[in-house]
Amino acid sequence: NRIKRYPHYQALSEKADLVIMTDDGTQGDQVLRQLHNKSDQILFLRNGLELMEKDVPKMVAAFDRAAFRSKLGIGADDTMFLTVSRLTGWKRVDRAIDGFADCNKKNPHTKLVIVGDGDSREALEKQAEALGVRDHVIFAGAVQHDAVYQYMMACDIFVSLYDLSNVGNPLLEAMTLGKCVVTLDVGDTNKLICNRQNGIILTYTMLPLLGDIFSELIENKALRDRLGSHAREYALANFCSWKERMDKEYMSVSKLII
Repeated sequence: NRIKRYPHYQALSEKADLVIMTDDGTQGDQVLRQLHNKSDQILFLRNGLELMEKDVPKMVAAFDRAAFRSKLGIGADDTMFLTVSRLTGWKRVDRAIDGFADCNKKNPHTKLVIVGDGDSREALEKQAEALGVRDHVIFAGAVQHDAVYQYMMACDIFVSLYDLSNVGNPLLEAMTLGKCVVTLDVGDTNKLICNRQNGIILTYTMLPLLGDIFSELIENKALRDRLGSHAREYALANFCSWKERMDKEYMSVSKLII
């Protein structure tokens, strides 16, 4: 890859007055160190969140959760799992479907909603069909960003099992909305999620147990609520708005000019 993407690697190794890099959990700061980047300043920033500028409790209180779920065909007694991503290979939505299928055998009052679209959608639909859960898996397709919040507020459990990192905005938004999160320990995901304290974080060896973990969360609402509450507490203490994030960048750039 260094040969194929030589200009990219060369740029990352060049000394600069300021390097600005997004902290998306893929450990880009380690790449800079491994390339012996000697820049004067490295600004490693996580994305901002629009939700941090909203009155989330008021937003949740005003949301008609029952009506939204009813439109999706999800009953009041159903447990709703949710994934949000582009439907492409490394996002590994197939893992969520596998775990859900195992769980659904014991817990038929469950639905998995998949928000997003992409080149893997047809394969994922066939997977759900082959596993006998097609009637329980809802492919919502691509939706407007504000509508994603509605899906998150409607769900009981948010699932993110990407291959490279799970520190993307969907996970951050789910935590900010106080959702119980199930995710995979890759990249810097474990810097945000502490297992069974503010979410469930799995190693690769634990993936075969995903269905059992889903079942445990269905049966133990108190655990779900506690994990979701602690996720929101972490979000409020550690995440920032887009304005706050851009202000940090602006101040760093301004110092170079003055």
